[in-house]
Amino acid sequence: MLAVVITGWDGVVLAGYVGLLVCVGWSLSRREARTTKDYFVASRSMPTWAVAVSILATAQSAATFMGAPQQGASGDLRYLLANVGVVIAAVVVSVVFLPAYFRLNVQTPYELLERAYGTPVRRMASVWYLGGRLMASGARVYIGAVPFCLAVFGEVTGVGLLVCIAGFMLFGALFTLASGARGAIWSDVVQVGVYLGAAVVLGVVLVWRLPAGDGSVLARAFAGPGGGGVVLIGPAGDNWDFSKPFTLLTAVTGWMLLNLAFFAMDQDLTQRLLSCKSAAHAARSLLLNTVVITLPVVGGFVLLGMLLSLYFAGPAGSAASGLPAGTELITRFAFEHSPVGVAGLMLAGVLAAGPAGINSSLNAMASSFINDLYRPLRPGLAEGAYVRAGRVATVVIGVAMAVFAALCVYWHEASRKSIIDFAMGVMVFAYAGLIGVFVAAVVFKKLAWWSGVGALVVGLGVVVGLQGTGLATPWVLTVGAGVALVVASLGASFTPEARSAQRGNDSEG
Repeated sequence: MLAVVITGWDGVVLAGYVGLLVCVGWSLSRREARTTKDYFVASRSMPTWAVAVSILATAQSAATFMGAPQQGASGDLRYLLANVGVVIAAVVVSVVFLPAYFRLNVQTPYELLERAYGTPVRRMASVWYLGGRLMASGARVYIGAVPFCLAVFGEVTGVGLLVCIAGFMLFGALFTLASGARGAIWSDVVQVGVYLGAAVVLGVVLVWRLPAGDGSVLARAFAGPGGGGVVLIGPAGDNWDFSKPFTLLTAVTGWMLLNLAFFAMDQDLTQRLLSCKSAAHAARSLLLNTVVITLPVVGGFVLLGMLLSLYFAGPAGSAASGLPAGTELITRFAFEHSPVGVAGLMLAGVLAAGPAGINSSLNAMASSFINDLYRPLRPGLAEGAYVRAGRVATVVIGVAMAVFAALCVYWHEASRKSIIDFAMGVMVFAYAGLIGVFVAAVVFKKLAWWSGVGALVVGLGVVVGLQGTGLATPWVLTVGAGVALVVASLGASFTPEARSAQRGNDSEG
């Protein structure tokens, strides 16, 4: 266990990052948001490149910063296969969902469901999203709190984690209240620069500190722990081992569905796309992020873990006994084996990749609450009243997120999953039902309200029922979403349009 407390230049570097964020928030708060369109989707005025970078900050988190190196250090690179599903999902969203959202001029994707099923399903889907995003963002805050607890308190303790979580949420809520969606996107740009810069500096220091050995650094890294090589795809039989999360088959099924839900059905990321000028601009932002930005970034973090494994192996070439476990891998190198200031930069990177990025989640969740739940119940209010209600919702959601992050302290330990699998698995609870109702809405256009409600409930029930069975996360999502789609599709035969068509066929007969 580490016994360090952040001081000196490390503290100065971290404080400098926090000060930079405060300056960004202050400058953006000077432009007051007067309408929900301005506060929640930045009046659809954000540039394509900024949205693409913001998507990276929203899609990735401290789980990537801490978890991807952990995967790379193990020598098992099948985690990268999930990115095949990311690209497929981005294409589907760009072709199918984004044109529909912009044609309907929506501020949340759940407005599409109202047109297909009616108001009850829109409201219930929003509640499903709020519950799922609360869990996923809470897990994100918890993961980011672990290295901070090590740095500030010298060890990971329950009380220390709770203090860090409370501090993260307070900062995130205040930033969100001040700046809205525009501030969330521009702060995401700053945060991506910080956490990628931190990763680059760590990589440079790591290569500089690597012990001498035969061959190039990359060749030695790809030799894997013990020199046995790394695993990129794995044997074909793994595709049918349903306990394995990363295979070619899960890439085009479960991981594709997970990213489809994330891009098109999760307001946390869809809100970024809806802030673009048009569907074409949004599609370019998404594809730019997916192909040009995300793939190299994820690969870089995995490579960082491979180099860390090589470093801790030492001249003897075996990291079996000396490789730190879990979140301690990158933290231990930054604090114990790097020059002064690097640990502070690493913590700034973790903060940028995770807890500081919760401002985008808080703003997106408040947007869904106001537009899908509050406005329909209180129609006709002035726009300023809805903006004020959105700020109150931000505070309440922030408190709830902090509570769930605290619960993750115990849930993660009990689950015995890797950081990546744990973070992804949390999101599946809400996504299974949402995928079912959205896909059915796109295919059939009009459905009975009860089929949408039933699909959301059944999707959640299937995911809950499959917990503890040993089924990998992408397969849990695939089964849950498939069952939910069947239930949602049942409503296609019970709409007024379907009954009218049937009566016409009967009369012709």
